[in-house]
Amino acid sequence: MARVLIAYSHQRVYRDADGNPMLDRNILSAVLDVQHCLQEKGHKVARAILRRNPSGFLKALARFKPDVIFNLCEEVDGDTNKEKAAAAFFDLLDVPFTGNDALALALCLNKPLTKRLLQAAGIPTPAFLTVEVPSRANLPFAFPAIVKPMREDG
Repeated sequence: MARVLIAYSHQRVYRDADGNPMLDRNILSAVLDVQHCLQEKGHKVARAILRRNPSGFLKALARFKPDVIFNLCEEVDGDTNKEKAAAAFFDLLDVPFTGNDALALALCLNKPLTKRLLQAAGIPTPAFLTVEVPSRANLPFAFPAIVKPMREDG
């Protein structure tokens, strides 16, 4: 069976609708669920948190010597723009890992670019507008509309 190192982001702090800091506990829950499923299938599993200073992660990697990294990193030290850096880091380590590579993550985390690529490929996609500064400009579509941050995964 395989030796699987689950790489994950430590607890993420986000803000609720009132601006209050909240702790995202779903990350550890997902990590434990993945660990349980892998162990049920007979795999040897370890966990390691990836932080901006990767020394702890590198120690865990050297100690455990995984066959594969199960990538659950959606940010590094609270910075969601570093999701792609985690994949690039695993690639540099030359250890196979699950999920998308850094290029795919970089493209998909840039929603306007992704929309333009889809359109160029002839794939139907709803109309969109990139707004740098909120305004009440004439919109090319009617409300209701979905509003998303340009460079976040949510």
